[in-house]
Amino acid sequence: RTVRLPPSNDLVQAGRPEPHVAIDVDPSARQRQRQRSAPQDVTGQSPSKNPGFDSVKEVGDDSGRIAVYCVAEKFSKEELLRAVRSSPEPRKGEDGESTRSRLCDGVSALVQGLAWDGEVLAFPCLSQWTGEHVGEVFCFEFGVCVFWGFDLEQENAILSNVVASRGVSVNPLAPADVEDEEFKFQYVLGETPRIQNDTIIMGIHLSQNSIIKLGI
Repeated sequence: RTVRLPPSNDLVQAGRPEPHVAIDVDPSARQRQRQRSAPQDVTGQSPSKNPGFDSVKEVGDDSGRIAVYCVAEKFSKEELLRAVRSSPEPRKGEDGESTRSRLCDGVSALVQGLAWDGEVLAFPCLSQWTGEHVGEVFCFEFGVCVFWGFDLEQENAILSNVVASRGVSVNPLAPADVEDEEFKFQYVLGETPRIQNDTIIMGIHLSQNSIIKLGI
C-alpha cells in the first residue's frame, strides 16, 4: 500500500514534488531482497583466484601471510636458542628470568620456558609497543623457518638478526639459493582447520594455538 504525506508537509510547501513512501508488507519479499544483496562468500579463496580476497577483512574476518624459508642445511640447536634469547627485555618472570626477547624493531619473542621440542623450536611473538599477539615463528632443525602472521620486512629482519647470527646456520645457503614459499591464512568464526586454494582456514578461537598451526 502507499502512504501519501499530508499537504502541510514542508517539502510540499517548498514547492518540491510531493514524495510517496512505499511500504512493503510482504515478509517473503524482504527475505528475497536480503538474499539478493548478501555478499558473495569468498572464504578460503586465494588472492590469485579471488581478486577480492583483501576485502575479507572488511567484513570482520582476520587474514594474513605465512612464509616459509629454507636458509641452511641445518641449524645448531644451542646457537639458535641462544640467538633468540640474546636481546632480553626488562620484564621478568617469577624465576627472575626475562620473559621476552627482542627479535627486531617492534617484535618480541616470548622466551620464558623456551626449549626445542624434538626438531622444532616454536615461539609466539608480541608487539613491543602494545603487547598484542603478532604471530608465531617455527624453526626446524633442518634449516627451515616458518613465519605466521608477519610482514615481509619483519621476516627479513628476524632472519638477519637471529638466524644469520654466528654459529646458528650450518652450511647456510647463498642468497640466490634460498628457497621460499608464501601462503595465506584466514580466521573465520566457527570454522574447523582446513586448507583450500593455498589458504589455511581456521576458527578464530584457534588463532593463537601453535600446536594446530604446527600440525597443519
